[in-house]
Amino acid sequence: TVLPDAYGSQMRFYGDNGVMRGDVRMGHFLWNEGPGAWTLTGTNGLGGNAGFMNAFYARNGGDWQIGDGAAPSSVSVTNNATFASGSDLTMDLRERSVLTVTGNLSAGNGRDLIITGEGQGDPIITYGGTLTAFENVIYNGDSETWANAQVPKALGGVSQMRIVGNNIYIDRPPRALIFVIH
Repeated sequence: TVLPDAYGSQMRFYGDNGVMRGDVRMGHFLWNEGPGAWTLTGTNGLGGNAGFMNAFYARNGGDWQIGDGAAPSSVSVTNNATFASGSDLTMDLRERSVLTVTGNLSAGNGRDLIITGEGQGDPIITYGGTLTAFENVIYNGDSETWANAQVPKALGGVSQMRIVGNNIYIDRPPRALIFVIH
């Protein structure tokens, strides 16, 4: 299934596989109820209504992929992004995929972050709240190097995850010094 641009209040996917080509704008949420896998391309903005805890959500084996290697793709999430019940996230870096989450990014036991393509120095994931990390980070098919020890769970205060070469870097929020001159 291939869908064009989508604009509206909310959208849930059930049991299908497909690609959202173009841009997605959802005022409340975009949820994958599983078990299908959906790919987002283009520039996507999700959430904005505080009544919905998760603006970007996957469960019951439903997976999200950001980017398909053909064009740059980004997902901006107001509120939280949650991956539950065995659902995974794939970031296709061949054309610079980016995920920005204003709130918390939650995954955990049995969830994978799958990274394909070459690394990029810019952050691939940025979040303003806390990170409950994916259990495994699989980079171009290599899962042994990127076990959960590399991306510890509940690593509070983490702001960015980026890949440079074959290394995953987790950057803490920058600390600033303020000088007052009289």
